[in-house]
Amino acid sequence: MNLNITSDTPIADSLKTKFWKELLKNTFGQMVYNMFGKKAVIEKRGGKTVQFRRVGKFTPDLTPLTEGAAPTGRKIAVTTNVATVTQHGTVVDYTDMFDEILYDNLIGEIIRETLPENAIETLEKLAAAVYCAGTNIRYVAGDTRAALTASNILTLAVVDLAVKTLKQANAPLINGKYICIVGPEATYDIQQSADWKDPYKYANRTMGLYPSEIGMYKNVRFVESTYAHVFKHKGAGTGALHTTLDAAAAAGQKVVPLAATTGLVAGDVCQIRDASGYFEEEVVLASVSSGVSVTLVSNLTRAFAASDTFDKGDDVFAALIFGKDAMGSVSLTGMRGGRVVGISSFEIIQKALGSGGTSDPLNQVGTVSWKAAVAYIRLDEERMVRIEHGATGETS
Repeated sequence: MNLNITSDTPIADSLKTKFWKELLKNTFGQMVYNMFGKKAVIEKRGGKTVQFRRVGKFTPDLTPLTEGAAPTGRKIAVTTNVATVTQHGTVVDYTDMFDEILYDNLIGEIIRETLPENAIETLEKLAAAVYCAGTNIRYVAGDTRAALTASNILTLAVVDLAVKTLKQANAPLINGKYICIVGPEATYDIQQSADWKDPYKYANRTMGLYPSEIGMYKNVRFVESTYAHVFKHKGAGTGALHTTLDAAAAAGQKVVPLAATTGLVAGDVCQIRDASGYFEEEVVLASVSSGVSVTLVSNLTRAFAASDTFDKGDDVFAALIFGKDAMGSVSLTGMRGGRVVGISSFEIIQKALGSGGTSDPLNQVGTVSWKAAVAYIRLDEERMVRIEHGATGETS
């Protein structure tokens, strides 16, 4: 248990005689990736796995029919995509003294602001990691991620090419338009175009706006997410290097053995990423032992395995453009939360002081937490295109 107590820094600052009476409000992004896609909800005692099934297309039959004779029957092909729900969540432990004597209502702030913020960021990043791992990719320049630099910005001309790909696949529209999720870095670049249309120019009673919608170009509506997927340090740039760990590195370790060190110098900011792609850590180099290892300024906060990736380069950003039912998500209804932030199984839980029973005989410990049970899946690669690009001012 990692208890929050009154002597913690910076919590102790709240005990000073003079204090600011109102806590600064946290700011956090909207649910964007979780707004779209085919939704499935598993009823209570219905298991934790969902099959999304789709009947395959028939090829055109261009042969004329023979009078009085039926053609040979077609075989039906069914594609099955399976999604399995997993749980995610965060717990905050606190003491009775923490809750009793602090001037600020930190527990109330955590429930109202901090936990929802953490939940939204977690669920958005989980969805983005799955949706932005598809096989239908268009690079702004070149034909690999490692060739992209900050100067290879997203342009509306590249969006046109992605739309062409979707049209060629007969990807169905969503209320007459395709949707493109971008990050703030891309927003800055595409809004410079004279062909860009701000929302006030087209929004009306028949076309409302999505939360975080920023504009439209031709038949594509753009929605901005501050959690848009980023391939950190995966691009080109001065001294770029994409290599792997030569041996495992433990949490708390500073020396990281590498398969190569060419181009690395002290002060470089790099990224270590595990095989799943979910866990990564940005590190700063204190020194380089040529061809052998690097020493970090700070200790690693988690362990990494041999062959996990180590990257130095410009950030590469993902703009995801898609049509109807390109992806899907699953949640549970049997849990107690109800529909919060678009996830039916999301809930915020408060365990009051003393609720621990005999394990907390003096009513000293309470907790606040959130949890959700979700799954994300790509359903049809042909209905989505990931555009990988750089962004103005985003060099490594």
